[in-house]
Amino acid sequence: MEEESGITFGEICHLVKKRIWWILGISVIVALVASLLFGFVINRGKNDYSVTFMVEFPGVSDRQYPDGTTFNHASMVYAAQLEAAKASNESFANIDIDGMSSNGGISISAETTAGANNTTVYTGVYTITVSSAYFESADQASDFLRAVLDQTIATVNAKISGMDFTARLSGYDSLNGYTAYGDRLAILRRQQDYILERYAAVTGDAQSDSDTTTQTQTTATYGSFVYEGKSISALYAEAQTIGNLLSDLEKNYAMNRFVYLPEGSKAEDYKEAAESWAKQIKNNEEEMLFYKEQFANSVITAGYYEQRVLELEQENRGLEAQIEAIGYTYEQTGGTVSESPNADTIRAANTAFGEQVDNMFETIKTNSETAKSALVALFAAESQIVYQQSGVTTIVNTTNIILVAVAALVVAFLIACIVFCAADYPAYKRERDAKRTAAVAAPEEAAEPENKEE
Repeated sequence: MEEESGITFGEICHLVKKRIWWILGISVIVALVASLLFGFVINRGKNDYSVTFMVEFPGVSDRQYPDGTTFNHASMVYAAQLEAAKASNESFANIDIDGMSSNGGISISAETTAGANNTTVYTGVYTITVSSAYFESADQASDFLRAVLDQTIATVNAKISGMDFTARLSGYDSLNGYTAYGDRLAILRRQQDYILERYAAVTGDAQSDSDTTTQTQTTATYGSFVYEGKSISALYAEAQTIGNLLSDLEKNYAMNRFVYLPEGSKAEDYKEAAESWAKQIKNNEEEMLFYKEQFANSVITAGYYEQRVLELEQENRGLEAQIEAIGYTYEQTGGTVSESPNADTIRAANTAFGEQVDNMFETIKTNSETAKSALVALFAAESQIVYQQSGVTTIVNTTNIILVAVAALVVAFLIACIVFCAADYPAYKRERDAKRTAAVAAPEEAAEPENKEE
């Protein structure tokens, strides 16, 4: 009888059954180790945290800070902002800002829509995404990102607080010579227009820029905000009233061409000023004759000639008015000046007008300071981060630990089965073969005594 070779499935099951507790124990241990390895080593730091929010402050819809600089959302996660956030709380001391900022560990994206003419329109919704590798927990990440965004609001408030609302008044006090009050009024007008523009920007009104004749418009309206008992709209109206009073001074000046008279001026000072202006008139007349000759000889064009002559004539009329404004009369024939009979009265009118202009300077300066205080308070109250969720959202980028555990258990079970079967099979085979040999030999031994008896 030919013996079967190899191992059967039943024998494999028999071998596995003998070692089943060892196999199960090893499989469970391997699955546990694999889970711990993936959970605390391989998967560590692979998830991301994200926070979605809106930035709100007056002017943000135009993507501008209060000082007119461009609001760049990418700057919210610059290294300087991250460092400032880290320094704001001791619990952030272990956060690696250098690694986060240099290795792309943090990023920000802006939600946009398509506008007219293929333009990009920002909706004002932003999302910051940061790697979990830099944090001990999701709570720490949430607290840190909120501290980062607090720096954005701090930047907004710092910009409005750092603005000099009276800067356009510089140069007013330096006009100390015998100068026309038109120079001082021009300074006051620029300052007044600036303040009106600042109010218009937060009330939704359109305000003309006297320097560029452009229109600015905002959709955000904060006119109802109250500062020290007055709304922004009421303060704006007061500023407009001051502008009307300034217009009255400008009209008065246009009619009388008042001249600033330095304190302590004497009769000889007035005469010296009048003579210097008379000399300038004469020089301008000579220059007009020169241009006339150039035009006659076709050296310059008619357009240029007419423009320069017009400018010089206007300048001379202004100079003559200034001579009269300090109590002198200009003699066209000889180009000389003589004191007017009512010179004292004229100079008194100059002085009175000057006092009105100086009072207007103080009024506009005070109003400018009030405007800054009101707008600083407005930005402090209305600048905020609006979050779309509490805490952070976890973005899973890791391998599922349950799947890892199941896979490790199955693989470990199969490998353990193979190992134990391979180890136990030689002994099992010898035992099996011995039993088979004994089973074959037993009938033969029983047949031999019978043969002897015969």
